[in-house]
Amino acid sequence: LPFMRRHLTGPEAQLDFPVLTEVRDQGGTDYIAYAIPFDPEDADGVFGSWATDRPGGFTEDELRALMRIQRRLGVACKTRILEQTTRTILSTYLGSGAGRQVLKGQIKRGDHQTIHAAVWYSDMHGSTALAEALSPDDYLKALNDYFECSAGAVIANDGEVLLLLGDAVLAIFPIERQARATRRACAAAVRAAGESERR
Repeated sequence: LPFMRRHLTGPEAQLDFPVLTEVRDQGGTDYIAYAIPFDPEDADGVFGSWATDRPGGFTEDELRALMRIQRRLGVACKTRILEQTTRTILSTYLGSGAGRQVLKGQIKRGDHQTIHAAVWYSDMHGSTALAEALSPDDYLKALNDYFECSAGAVIANDGEVLLLLGDAVLAIFPIERQARATRRACAAAVRAAGESERR
C-alpha cells in the first residue's frame, strides 16, 4: 500500500500491527504510514510514518499537509542517499582525497595534484598457495578478511587507500605542509601497520 491510516482509539480503532499497539500505549490516537518509491519498477524508496496524540487524531488539513511534504521529503532523501553512495564509491575506488576532488569537478584530463605522503604497500604472504588450496568462495572470504585487516587499519589511522589489486593494498598517509607533518604521517603509517598485524 502506498498509504495507510489507522485510528488507535475509539470505535474505529484498528490495531492490526504490533507497532500500532506500541504507539497507542504511548498515548497515540492516530497513525499514518506511507511509501514513496524512487523507481516504479524497484522496491527502493522511502517509508515513513506519523503519529499524533491529539484526541480525535489528525485533521484533514494536517493529512493533506503531511502528504504534500512526504513527496518533497522523498526527493530530498533520494538526493542525499545518491550523494552518500557516490561518495562511498569514489572513496572506495579513488581514495577519500581524490574522491573529494572528483566531486568538486576536477575530472578533466591533465588535472593533477602533487601529494607529499608516506606510502604504504602490503600484500598477503602465500596467497598463491592459498588460492590453489581453497575454493574460490573461501579464497575470496580470506581476501576480504585480509583487506579488512590491512585497508581497515589504514583508514582507521587517517590514511587513504588508493588501490586494492589482487591481494595487495596501496595506500598513502598525506603529509601536510606544516612543521612535524612528516613525523605525524609516518607515525600514523607505523600505527596502522601494528594495528593491521593485530587485526
